[in-house]
Amino acid sequence: MPGRRDNRRRSDVPLYRGKLDVLTGPHTFSSGNWFAVIVHDNKLGRIIGEPTGNAPSSYGDIVSFTLPKSGLSFTLSYKRWIRPDPSLDPVDALVPDVLVVRTREHVRDGADPVLDYVRNETSKVAVPR
Repeated sequence: MPGRRDNRRRSDVPLYRGKLDVLTGPHTFSSGNWFAVIVHDNKLGRIIGEPTGNAPSSYGDIVSFTLPKSGLSFTLSYKRWIRPDPSLDPVDALVPDVLVVRTREHVRDGADPVLDYVRNETSKVAVPR
């Protein structure tokens, strides 16, 4: 079929063997949220930060239209995305494996506690030579 992707596995050898950390926060939504959900539900890595900005199972893919008489334009989500592990639903957000909260003081001071956490954790890891 034209336009269809071939999603068959091409190799049993993983393309990446390292650890995967995905950083999330309240502004993580849509495709960013979906990526974090895929990683979380398939146990591919750790989610670090704050809960995401939308539910793991939610609506997406939009259709745009304009009303002919008023000229008002709209977008409407028409597809329901259901997370890989629906037994974890219903929830309003994906809660990280490692909760690192960003406070008002962090914002005021321009600090990023999530990135600081990851930097601190990765500095403890010995790099193989």
